[in-house]
Amino acid sequence: MKTITQIRFLPVLLLLACASPAWGGAPPEVLSYQGFLVDADGVPLGTDGAGNPQPANYDVTFSIFDASSDGNLLWAEQQTITVDNGYFSVLLGEGAEIGDPRPNLSTIFTGFNAAERFIGVAVRFDPGSDVYEDILPRLRLLTSPYAFLSSQTRSVVNDEGQSLVTTNGEHVTIAGILSADTIVGSGGNLTDLDASKIISGTLDQERLPASISGNKTFTDSVGIGTASPIAPLEVRGSRSLNRNFSYFARGTTTIGFNTVNVNIGSASGTVPYSIIAQHRIGATEFNAFSDARIKQVVGRSDPRSDTDVIRRLRVTDYLPADTIGDGAIGRKGFIAQEVREIIPEAVTLSTGFVPDVYALPATFEHDAATGSVTVTMVDPHGLDTADRVRIFADAETLELEVVAVESPTTFTLGFCEAAPARMFVYGREVSDFHILNYDRIFTSGIGAIQELLREVDALKSRMDELERQQHRLNAMEAELAQLRTIVRAMAGDHPLERAGLAPDAGTDGDHQVNWANR
Repeated sequence: MKTITQIRFLPVLLLLACASPAWGGAPPEVLSYQGFLVDADGVPLGTDGAGNPQPANYDVTFSIFDASSDGNLLWAEQQTITVDNGYFSVLLGEGAEIGDPRPNLSTIFTGFNAAERFIGVAVRFDPGSDVYEDILPRLRLLTSPYAFLSSQTRSVVNDEGQSLVTTNGEHVTIAGILSADTIVGSGGNLTDLDASKIISGTLDQERLPASISGNKTFTDSVGIGTASPIAPLEVRGSRSLNRNFSYFARGTTTIGFNTVNVNIGSASGTVPYSIIAQHRIGATEFNAFSDARIKQVVGRSDPRSDTDVIRRLRVTDYLPADTIGDGAIGRKGFIAQEVREIIPEAVTLSTGFVPDVYALPATFEHDAATGSVTVTMVDPHGLDTADRVRIFADAETLELEVVAVESPTTFTLGFCEAAPARMFVYGREVSDFHILNYDRIFTSGIGAIQELLREVDALKSRMDELERQQHRLNAMEAELAQLRTIVRAMAGDHPLERAGLAPDAGTDGDHQVNWANR
């Protein structure tokens, strides 16, 4: 049995084999490969040892690596070949697959290191054995002379053989739709090109793509629903939504230090919206268009009850639970659950996501077949089957259903189209997400202030009356003091007064007088 062999290449075209052009599909995924096998003594295999042909069959594995030794296995298969006087010829790609799944041959000749491809051959000499002996060294796959023309491609054709891209000197002609991640250059020499031929991008007539990401600058006004915006941003049109809402609009009640009239309150129902913002809107001034003639007053607030409401509210210092999204800066405000007990109409319930998990997973695994993602947390997650969970997967925000809970720390999410490289678990969706209407608290505050002003005015009136009474008392005390002085002066002329006695008891005319020593 021959156990040590060598392989020598014949000059051979090492390209993907193609018959006559078949424009209806891609070229066959096979590679023509021939070789010459000899044993350690240089005797060709497939002979009788005396130099006479004696064809023999051998089981052979063909492998393609990205290095002459070691390296990465890119592709492999097994074939039974016939060696005749040392020669054999095969079509790689027609054998039995090794590896699951085996990639197409064309895919392993792409990339920055596609020139580094080496073929390895291993032969099983004993049909009753599972041992394959490697034929070393691996040989490098080389290019046939005219294949170098592929680096100077003159045209690109479609499936019907029609030219899509052709060249003529320095000119490139594209007979189809050009799609690219990035196009560099000013395009100053482009002719016969207008916005109607641009699916996305900017020309004299701007067209925005279906989605915009990253920072963008618009040097002119932007109109949504209008071609002639009269402001830097003008939105025309609306969409009716049934939501609880609060409003701040120009009205007829004067509040503050100037003549700006405001009207504030809350309501619910289906109304048209032009802009919905997830977070706050900042501006130096907010003007709402309103008029008393479009309102129906159904009652006035009781300022005394407003005072009691404000007295019961508790102002709270807090930090956002979502420190990543909302920052870690301390804030002052109210707790919606507490406000709901005092002013029920100031709080509405909706669905929303809360950061009750809010952690990086220990591990996560994406199932390509079902699209599910199995997530394992470090700490218990507290989730239940059918819960909806918000996760941040790479640059996307996904809201997926929990389809299984394997353990207190492991759960499985429903369909996720692509396997994420990174993940952060935010938390579950709740149906009683509390939304606080600060305008409702503000209006109660205005009512309480008005009640306090009324009480202050009453106290001022009472103080004024007390001051007037005090003035009268002061005048009466002054008069009484004068009277005492006069009485004492008059008492000094009485005979008993001169004797050192003062009236104490007895009679003096029609009056009872008592005398005593002074």
